[in-house]
Amino acid sequence: AIAVMDRMRVVNPRADIFVSLGGGGGANEFGGASQDPEFANNVRRFLQDYHLQGIDVDWEEGLQRDKLNALITQLSPV
Repeated sequence: AIAVMDRMRVVNPRADIFVSLGGGGGANEFGGASQDPEFANNVRRFLQDYHLQGIDVDWEEGLQRDKLNALITQLSPV
């Protein structure tokens, strides 16, 4: 995946590159992350380390609003 991003940057150095979180279809996909106080910091470091512009949270199956809200609240400063 890193090699693909590097090639994308060569082809279009101005491209914004995002990483997608989730999409596996599990009902509790983000349940643990929403309760982990270090998750947002880990995401921030990952974005910085790989020079990414943002994230896409893909949580469709078994959506739990309270956990989604907690997750987005943690990630919003990132």
